[in-house]
Amino acid sequence: MPTSRSFRAAIAASVILAAVTSVAPVAAQDPSASPAASPAASVAPRTFGQAWTSVGCADLGILADFDQIADCGYVTVPENRAAGTADTIKLGVMRIRATSGTSLAPIVKGAGGPGGDGFTDATPAWVAANAAILKDHDVVLFTQRGTNGAQPHLDCPGYSMRELSTATQGLTPEQSRESGRAAFQACVADYTAQGVDLGAYNSAENAADIVDIKDALDYDTIAYVGESYGTQLGQFLLRDHPEALSAIVLDGVVPVTKTSEVAVTDIPGSFQRVWAACAADAACAKAYPDPEGTLRKTIEALDKKPAKVSVDLGQGSPTELSVDGNLAMQAMFLNLYTGEYDLLPARVYGLAAGDTSALEPLLRLYFGNIAKARVMHFAINCTDDPATQADLEAKVPALYERLYRDNVQDSLDACAALKVPQLPDSSDALVTSDIPALVLQGGMDPATWTDGGDSVAAGLTNAFNITFPAGGHLQSGSACGTSILAAFLADPTTAPDTSCIPAGVPMASPVQLVATNEAKTAAVAATAPAGQKAIAPEQSQGGALVVALTVLPPGDIEQTVADQLKTMPLTVEDPTMVDGPTVAGLPSKRISSAGALSGQPAGIDIVAFGDDNGVYLVTTVYVDLKSLDIWRTDGLPTLLKTVEIAKP
Repeated sequence: MPTSRSFRAAIAASVILAAVTSVAPVAAQDPSASPAASPAASVAPRTFGQAWTSVGCADLGILADFDQIADCGYVTVPENRAAGTADTIKLGVMRIRATSGTSLAPIVKGAGGPGGDGFTDATPAWVAANAAILKDHDVVLFTQRGTNGAQPHLDCPGYSMRELSTATQGLTPEQSRESGRAAFQACVADYTAQGVDLGAYNSAENAADIVDIKDALDYDTIAYVGESYGTQLGQFLLRDHPEALSAIVLDGVVPVTKTSEVAVTDIPGSFQRVWAACAADAACAKAYPDPEGTLRKTIEALDKKPAKVSVDLGQGSPTELSVDGNLAMQAMFLNLYTGEYDLLPARVYGLAAGDTSALEPLLRLYFGNIAKARVMHFAINCTDDPATQADLEAKVPALYERLYRDNVQDSLDACAALKVPQLPDSSDALVTSDIPALVLQGGMDPATWTDGGDSVAAGLTNAFNITFPAGGHLQSGSACGTSILAAFLADPTTAPDTSCIPAGVPMASPVQLVATNEAKTAAVAATAPAGQKAIAPEQSQGGALVVALTVLPPGDIEQTVADQLKTMPLTVEDPTMVDGPTVAGLPSKRISSAGALSGQPAGIDIVAFGDDNGVYLVTTVYVDLKSLDIWRTDGLPTLLKTVEIAKP
């Protein structure tokens, strides 16, 4: 459960898979497609309790086609049970019905944050990936009190936009902090004036909400699946309402035994585990011998002279950001959440060389998923385990100090504005239970390190504690994690098969490509970026990029390329060739065009050059159109610098 600014990374982590574009030659999925063409569409709706009010799924911001397979509505719950007041609030709820028609163990999912969007999984892709679970289980998604889709929704747009304003206006750290503090105080004052009881937004009330949702859906018991902060919420549920549970899953564990929210996330250790993994990997160690030292120098240079990076934030035109050392560290920290920690050393070295292309998608994700429930987020943390002055004064390595202290200071400022009552000390007691439990952890998790998960598992006598050595934050989104989750939910008393979990912690390193002509008389070589996988000696792919090298017989370059295009699985809208850069000491011609790879929209770049032995082509296909310009500005020139004429 990261604090403050890194909270955005926690929110973004839940939608990373949707943001990473596959470059496999398949047609892009139609986002308007029906979530399922399955027996679920014919399953009759189930009964509801009095607290339920039905609405169309579109009223909750969910794809309307989900009306075919799901029940959408609001559940009305007390705002403050502990105080005994009569005020109520509403929670958005979506129940995806089991395709078999009978739910063996209804599943309720608790999102992370705190403050995350509970409807992140309400997509056709998630339904397809979890078909095995949905066959015999209803799955319930809900908006936690104060989050997007609940009434009220405790967001604070002025506060959430503070960092974007800082990056676009070049505010000093002091100006940025004051801007955020004033915006947050204004939001707190506004909600208080509206009669919102901010002290009621805590994990105890949040857990009781789940029981009310269970009752509204007419379930006797549920299997609860919590992710990140949702695991802390799950422990409250397990301790306060054990009778509601048949089983529990905790993925990315936040222990309730913590006494300060900053104790959960080890920012320096999150980076240092990556440096250690790189040092232990021969190829990574050779390519990136000192990533931490290189990052330190790069951050110092950015603090002296921020980089200008244009990022498409979906506002109609690219936004120019001033990226100083702190913002670069925030983006790098987000890199750990995406599950792409293996790329961090390469991104550090690329940034040190002036290549900002690796930062652009991270910055887009960082600012494009601005948290929507910041007041709720801080209310949860400030009622339970707020940061302290001692946390602010803790000794932290210099490289990570500002990132750490800014997070702590943001929490201190928010709690000072909220002035919410504290939960009792008993809320920090270890939860003990014999209810079947599955604990999922990532060995490279930057947000909830495994010591916390191990301590929670120690109190659960019927728990399967499973660690993915190379796992980042949250495991159930992977194919392996989903299979383990499905097996446990089907039979919580039997240890699930974990043979699919990869061993070790692989790191990404540059990929050497070589293409040779059929006669073996000419060859060209290049180094594809780290993160690429060689699918042939002359071709690699990974992330948003495909790289291919080709050697053709000597001849006229433009005619040779025109002939080659007829045989390639590419659509190039404008094959006009212009003069390109010098490559391997030779003048080149270049095509830069919109196009498609097997129907998937992409940016197509072909750089061709030749000598007496042949014509050489470097072809790149880049399918992340929002960052295509920066790939062409920074990434492609870096790739071309590695090209050389090779010996066959």
